[in-house]
Amino acid sequence: MKYLPTMLIFLLSTVYLYAQKMEEPFTISPDSTKQEITAYIKSNQKKSLAEIEKGNFPNSILYNYRNLELARKIGDSLLLAISRSHIANDYLRLENIEEAHNYIDKNIKMAEAMNDTLMMNAAKIDLANIYIKEKRYEDFIELNKEVIALAKLTEDGYRLITASLNVAEAYLRELKEADFAKIYIDSAKVYNNRYPANTEWFAVDFYNMDAEYAYQTGDFKEAKKL
Repeated sequence: MKYLPTMLIFLLSTVYLYAQKMEEPFTISPDSTKQEITAYIKSNQKKSLAEIEKGNFPNSILYNYRNLELARKIGDSLLLAISRSHIANDYLRLENIEEAHNYIDKNIKMAEAMNDTLMMNAAKIDLANIYIKEKRYEDFIELNKEVIALAKLTEDGYRLITASLNVAEAYLRELKEADFAKIYIDSAKVYNNRYPANTEWFAVDFYNMDAEYAYQTGDFKEAKKL
C-alpha cells in the first residue's frame, strides 16, 4: 500500500467534512447522458474556482476529484487532463509538491501516449509551476521556452502569451535581468495582437510587467504613471 502523506490524509478527512455543505444545481445518475455529465463537470469547475478564491483548497480538490472520476467514466481525455491539472495546482497551493507532481506526471504520460501537443503544453506549464515553487528559475525558464516553441507550431495563442509572460516574470522578478525580460514582454504583446481573443485575459499582466520593468530600469516617471 502506498504511503499517504500527512497533508493528503488531512485533505481527505477535511474534504469529507465539507461534503455535506455543498449544494449542487442538479444531480446525475447512472442513466445520465455524456452531455449531462459534461455539464455537471463544468458546473463543478466553476465551483472549484469559487472555492479557490475563498482559499478553501480542500473544497476545490473535492470538486476536482469528482470531475476526475466522471471524466474517466465518459472517456473524455481533455476533461480528465483538466481535472488532474486543477488537482495538481490545488496541491501546489497547499505546498504538497509530491502530490502535485504525481498528477502532472500522469498528464504528461497521457499527452505523450496521445501525441497531443496542446495537452503536453498545458502539462509543461503546470510542471513549470512546481519549478518556480522550488526556486528552480532556470528550469522554469527553459520549460516555458519549450512551451513557446510548441505553441508556435499549433498557433496556441493563449499558451504563447502565458509562457512568454512566465519567462519575463522570472527574468524580471526573480533573476533581476530586466533586459531579457523586456524581450519576452514585447513578444507576449505581439502574440496578444495576433490572437486578440486573449486580450482580456492578460491586460493586468501587461500593466504590472510594464510597471515593474520601468521601475527596475530607473524610469520612475513611467513607473509612477503606470
